[in-house]
Amino acid sequence: METPQNSLNITFQDDKEIQDLLKQLKDAKTELQLTKDEVEQVNKDVNKCREEMDRRMMMMVQMDEGLWKKSLGNQLEELTLSSTIETKQALLRSLQEEESSLLEQECDLKLRREQLRKALVDASANSEEVSQGENPVKPGSSSQSKCTEKPVRKRRTRK
Repeated sequence: METPQNSLNITFQDDKEIQDLLKQLKDAKTELQLTKDEVEQVNKDVNKCREEMDRRMMMMVQMDEGLWKKSLGNQLEELTLSSTIETKQALLRSLQEEESSLLEQECDLKLRREQLRKALVDASANSEEVSQGENPVKPGSSSQSKCTEKPVRKRRTRK
């Protein structure tokens, strides 16, 4: 028994052109499926590349952030060192000024010591003369005034 559909199939199968068209349709469907599969694979590859690119961008951002932190750290260290150097230079200047003042005081004290030694020698000589009765010292004489005079010393203030 032939149904209308079977009769159509038989009719189509007999016709060579229709069979060629059916084959072309089947080939086109196969090619379409292959193209869809290829598009899907390309999309997967694109997504993988995007993920890799995002990952690399994050690494670059982290590296850049690390470089910024390192750069800021270096700048802070340089500022700290320059501040420390300036402080130490100011302290050095102050100590040099103090040293200069102390050297000047030392020189003044040595001069005073020499003056006192001379006065002591003069006083001793006068004392010996008086005890021998040769040349008594008169009040207000130069040897007496040397003993009682005190050299004036200038005081310097520290900066």
